[in-house]
Amino acid sequence: MTVQTSGEVTCVNGGVGTNEAHAMRALAEQYPLRMVFSEREDDEFVVNVSVVIIDGHGKQVFELSNACPMLYVKLPDGHYKVSPGSRTGPSRGKSRSQAITARIFTNA
Repeated sequence: MTVQTSGEVTCVNGGVGTNEAHAMRALAEQYPLRMVFSEREDDEFVVNVSVVIIDGHGKQVFELSNACPMLYVKLPDGHYKVSPGSRTGPSRGKSRSQAITARIFTNA
């Protein structure tokens, strides 16, 4: 499991193995954008998924070429397009883009 920060974007990438998946789930509330990558009918987790996030102005704010099964991201408030791509290797999964709105809520 790794935590990375670039500018205003922070992500935690992991979920390989039972212990790491449990550790990721414990962090889930801290990351408003949570992605889990799986394929096939049995929802088997996959790794090495590429993920690109573009802000409402068309600027790429996040890119990861080797996402693990669980990827959690904190973004500044705004509108984004999230595009997880096909994983690398001989078995390529489907991909789709999703528009999202990120808002940071505080208990003030």
